[in-house]
Amino acid sequence: MVAETSLCDAAFRVRFGHAVDQAVRRAEGPRSSSRLSPDGTELVMRTIHLNATHPEIQDAGDEFRLLMTMDGGRHYRFLAGPAATREDPPAISLEDRLYPVVTWEVDDAGVQVKDAAWPARLAASSREIALLRACDGRETIDRILRSLRLPPPERADVLVSLQRLVNDGVLCPVSFQ
Repeated sequence: MVAETSLCDAAFRVRFGHAVDQAVRRAEGPRSSSRLSPDGTELVMRTIHLNATHPEIQDAGDEFRLLMTMDGGRHYRFLAGPAATREDPPAISLEDRLYPVVTWEVDDAGVQVKDAAWPARLAASSREIALLRACDGRETIDRILRSLRLPPPERADVLVSLQRLVNDGVLCPVSFQ
C-alpha cells in the first residue's frame, strides 16, 4: 500500500514538480540570466516523460526520433536537427513506413528543406523526389516500391536513396514514434 501510494504516477508528478521548482529557483540566482521558454520547458518535460515510459530507448538517437514526432512534430524544432546526436540514424528495411520530418519543396537543384530549424538544399533525382512524395507514413517501403513497379535490381539503389534521406534527416521511420 505504501509503495502504491508513493510510487504511483500522481506521486511521481508531485515529487518531480517540486524537484524542477527547486532547480529553477537555484538557477534564477544572480549568476543565471537565461530562462527556458514555455515551449522549452514543455520539451524538457516530454523528454523526461519519454524516458520514464519508453524502456526501449537505448540512446540519444532513439530519444531524438521519438521527440521529433511527438505532439505533431512541434518539439523537433527545438532540437539541433540530425546532428543532435552522434549515434547512427536508424537503418531502414522494406517493412518500415517512412514519413517526412521537415517541410520541403522541389526546386531546380532537387529538394529545398523549408524548415527554419534546418534549412538546406539537397540534390535529388526525379526518382528520389517521387519517393519523397510517396513517403507519408502510411505504406511500407516494400509497397511503395511495388507501386512504382521497380525491378528488383533497382530496389537496392532505391533503398540506398531512402537511407540517405533518413541519414540527412528528411525522412524518419514511423516505428520511432
